[in-house]
Amino acid sequence: MDAFRLIRGSCELRNERVMGCLMWLRSRKAYAHSGIVYICENLPGNEGGEVAYQMRDKPGVITMSEFGRDKRPGVPKSPATTENMVMRMRNMLNSDALYLAADLATFGGASPEPLVDKLCEQLLAFERVPIGGSSTSLHWTGKRGLSGRDDLAVAAMMPGYWSTTFYDSSEYQQFRTEINRFIPYLPAL
Repeated sequence: MDAFRLIRGSCELRNERVMGCLMWLRSRKAYAHSGIVYICENLPGNEGGEVAYQMRDKPGVITMSEFGRDKRPGVPKSPATTENMVMRMRNMLNSDALYLAADLATFGGASPEPLVDKLCEQLLAFERVPIGGSSTSLHWTGKRGLSGRDDLAVAAMMPGYWSTTFYDSSEYQQFRTEINRFIPYLPAL
């Protein structure tokens, strides 16, 4: 788990942080050969493209490219995808299908408890609010909570939606095939 606030920071700092997380994951035995799918919210910036460029030569790493017709790296966060993400998260929470690992770690080794607390606060703040004062057009946001942010909540909700897209799309079949050859054969019990 990782989160950091980039205040008037450079794209180099952000890219170094993402690459540091990648190297940190690769240094762990469990993730040394696993496939890593980078899902960057891209509204409609160039962040996805910059990080995808940084990771282009890293084996077993792919950046999802679902933004617009040009398929540039990154994924859109539209009202429809947000609705889907919120409903999936709500279903997981209501059915006790979401667990935090007992050995949850944070990039850099900091205690995960503050991030988990922030995540919970942001998830609890999610609500439907009017768009631009409209009484009929609503959208989901968690930015009206104590912190005024919902980045951790959105990051936690994204995998439920985008993993389905990743596994259903033929666009990623070659990557899935490549990664599957690293999965060790486990005999049936």
